[in-house]
Order: sequence, then C-alpha cells, then structure tokens
Amino acid sequence: MPQTHQNQFAYQQGTIEFVTVSAQLCRLLENLPDRATLMRQLKVILPLLYIKGQLVECPSDTVDAYLEQFVFEADYESLRLQLQTLLGEHDAFLDSFHPDMAFTPEPPAAEISEYLADIYQELKDMAGNFQTGDEDIMTCAVVAAIEAMRQHWGRKLLSALAALNAIEDTDNEDENKSGDEDEEGNGNDANMFDKIFNHNK
Repeated sequence: MPQTHQNQFAYQQGTIEFVTVSAQLCRLLENLPDRATLMRQLKVILPLLYIKGQLVECPSDTVDAYLEQFVFEADYESLRLQLQTLLGEHDAFLDSFHPDMAFTPEPPAAEISEYLADIYQELKDMAGNFQTGDEDIMTCAVVAAIEAMRQHWGRKLLSALAALNAIEDTDNEDENKSGDEDEEGNGNDANMFDKIFNHNK
C-alpha cells in the first residue's frame, strides 16, 4: 500500500545514512573548529554527503505534510559571517559550475561561506522535521531536501568542494605543529569518519 511504502522510506538504510551525514555536517558548522581543521573535515564529509544524497530513492506517493522552519534569516546570516571570517581570503572563488556560466565570459564570483550556509539551512530544516518522529513529516522532509539538492544545493556543494580542494593551506601554526599534534589531529578526523560509517553499530 502507498502509506506503507511511504512510512518504510523514512527508516530505509539509505535514508538514515543520508540524514546521519547531514546531521554530522550541521554539527560541524554549528561548532566551528579552526580553519585548517574545518577545511580538512569538510573535504571528508561533503563528498560523502553528496554520494549519500544521490543514493536516496524517493517515493513517488508521498503525502503532503507541514514542514516547520528551523533556520531563520538571523541564523543563516550569523553562520555565513562566521564562515566568512574563518575562511578569510580563501572564501571568495570563481564558480565554474554556476548556471550563469553560459552567459558570461568568466565564471561568476561566489563565496564558500554562502554556499555552506545555504546547504546548512536545507539540511538543518530537514533534520529538525525528521526528529519529530512523525513518519509523514519525516518522509516529506527528506524528499524535500533531496529535491532541493537536485535543484540547487548539490551543485553548490560540488562548487564549494572544488574551491576547498584548490586551497593550499598556509597557516604557519598548522604547518609548525609537532608530529604528535598532527597524529592527534588525524585521529580526530578518523573518529569523525568512524562515527559516520558506524552509526548503526
């Protein structure tokens, strides 16, 4: 039955994994580390989020449900400004994946901070609705996030990731860390990676 199919979707492995990685990104952006750590962790979680989103197969028989908004303009702007300050001169980049690229001689200017804030808003709203426990709302929230991914924020994720990968971090503090500190930092990244993959254990 359609209702059964819809309700099962909220608890399918692919759905849970997408929501889990989305929550990991939201927590990272809500508790911003130093710039080097942030960029290092984003390079892990953004591609994983994109893959998990692509693997979600949305049902075609969803029931309309009211979705609450959890991120407001003040929240969005606060996060954007924090990211802009943290990334500094690395924030601005030329977006060669921008839809306007076909109409301009050069790639349009963009900001990693704005793209990440856009993604955060979509995912935080989804996560907030998913936590209600109402299966209709949970399903509609994930479907809405996946549709938005295919329409706009998936492209922004890829553009931000490309910009991050092009950045050669030159922080003296990061470069001058001792071997023990580097090993500890890598362990933190590994712990984050383990949490994402082992959330069901």
